[in-house]
Amino acid sequence: MTEYRNLIKSFLERGYETAFFSQSPPETGALILRHDIDFDVGYAHQLSLVEDELGVHSTYFFLLTSRSYNLLEDKAREQIESIKSRGHRISLHFDPTIYSDVEHGAIKEKGIFENVFDTELDYISIHRPSEFYLNNPDAIAGMNHTYQPKYFEQVNYFADSQGKFRYGHPADSEPFRNMGTIQLLIHPIWWVTESSDVLSKLHEFLDYRIAQFQQHMSLNCKPYREYLEERS
Repeated sequence: MTEYRNLIKSFLERGYETAFFSQSPPETGALILRHDIDFDVGYAHQLSLVEDELGVHSTYFFLLTSRSYNLLEDKAREQIESIKSRGHRISLHFDPTIYSDVEHGAIKEKGIFENVFDTELDYISIHRPSEFYLNNPDAIAGMNHTYQPKYFEQVNYFADSQGKFRYGHPADSEPFRNMGTIQLLIHPIWWVTESSDVLSKLHEFLDYRIAQFQQHMSLNCKPYREYLEERS
C-alpha cells in the first residue's frame, strides 16, 4: 500500500486537511476523502490503518446489497467497528438500480444500516450513479449524497474508478497546486492489491477470495475438509 500512503502524504505535505461530508467545505485546503467499498471489507480496514498512521480521516461507504461481502458477517462487523473506532465515519453505499421505488428502498436500507452499526446516516454515496444523480441537489430518503453540487460541481472531484485517475493524477492537477478543495474517491481494491495492472489486481483479488471461501467450506463441510487434507 506504498502508493496509497504516498498519495495521502502528498496532500499532507501540500498543506491539506481532511474533512467530512457533513462539514461545509471551504473553498481551499480541504481533502474530502471517500471510499466506496465494492468488493471487500478487509481491504477497507487495511486502508483505515494506513490513514490512522498518517493522522487523516475519511468516510467509508458500504453496500448492503453486495454479492461480494456480507455486512452481517462477524469479521466484517468487527472490521467496520475498528474503522469507526479510529475516528473514521461509515455510511451506506446505495445501489438505486435494484429498486422500482428508490425512495422506499433507501429508507429500508437506512434503517438496517443504522440499527446494525448504531450510527446515524446523514450522507450516502450512490453505487455506479447514472447521469440523473450527478449534480442532483435532491436528498434521497432525507439523506444527502456525495454527488450533490456542493461536493461534485462546486469542488474539484477525482476518482480512481476502473483502477486509474482518468482525468489525470490529482497531485499533478491545477486544483492541487492551488490548494483547491478536493473530493477524492478511492476504491480500496486498486490500492491494497499488489499487482501492477487492473486485470492482474482483479485476478489477485479473486485468488484471495477463493482461498477464503475454501477455508470457510473446510470449516463447515467435513467432506470438503477431508478432500483438502488428502490433497495436502
